[in-house]
Amino acid sequence: MAGLQVGIFEEVNNKAGVAQFLKRVKEVSFKENEKNHPIHVKLLDKAGTVGHRVIYTNKDIEEKLNHSSFPCLVESHLEGKEFSVETFIYDGKIQFMNISDYVVFEHSINYYGSTFRSPGKKTPLSSSGDGAYVVKMSKFAMNEAEYIAFMMYNNVYFTVCEYQDEIVSACSASVLPDFNCAEMTDCATLPEHRKKNLLSQQYGLIIEKMKEKGIQTLFCYARTLSIGMNIVNAKHMFTYGGCMKNNSNIQERYNNNDAKHSLANMNIWYKQI
Repeated sequence: MAGLQVGIFEEVNNKAGVAQFLKRVKEVSFKENEKNHPIHVKLLDKAGTVGHRVIYTNKDIEEKLNHSSFPCLVESHLEGKEFSVETFIYDGKIQFMNISDYVVFEHSINYYGSTFRSPGKKTPLSSSGDGAYVVKMSKFAMNEAEYIAFMMYNNVYFTVCEYQDEIVSACSASVLPDFNCAEMTDCATLPEHRKKNLLSQQYGLIIEKMKEKGIQTLFCYARTLSIGMNIVNAKHMFTYGGCMKNNSNIQERYNNNDAKHSLANMNIWYKQI
């Protein structure tokens, strides 16, 4: 195709389909003396890197995929620069918009490990000063390691993102067993690491974890002023449920070390899983 490499892809419905696709790709790579490239698994109802899995072997298929991974799209791997040709259809005709170059940040999924933590290991945000960037409320102390450890023992499941062995972003799901639901909460990213999709990646991990635990409903209260959090909820197909005005008593909101008192308007988001 004009000298451009074009990958192959197809929709599959189970692990056997992924294994067959992987086998075909490896056979072609062997015949053409190419190195051992992986295949990529992408969920049909997600966007960006959410739910994306890189598969090298049949062992990866067993360990990285489960029933919630299907149906999905499997694609062969292409090396090199990636571009997007953007078009739309108007009045039955394809209209050209733009050609975009994909930018890969240093903080991409290749450099971050979003992992679930268990009690007794590192806590998501320490009391060493990181908490100054987290909303501090009257009844909670999210900048205190002891409180976070307590939460981990009481139906709160955390994820964290690390960069150079330092935790720079965290998120959690607080499970309410009596109602078989969980609140997506405690989301925070250090200012210098924002706008790199870190919370969105953690959202995907937590959603999968909640599915494994049999949770039926997820919900989130996001401050109307927190554009990033509202975008993350919309991106993960949460339904907007309205706005609660002057709802949350946020006693201290830190900005350049200056504390401000305010009542926050909160958007409601929910999702059936």
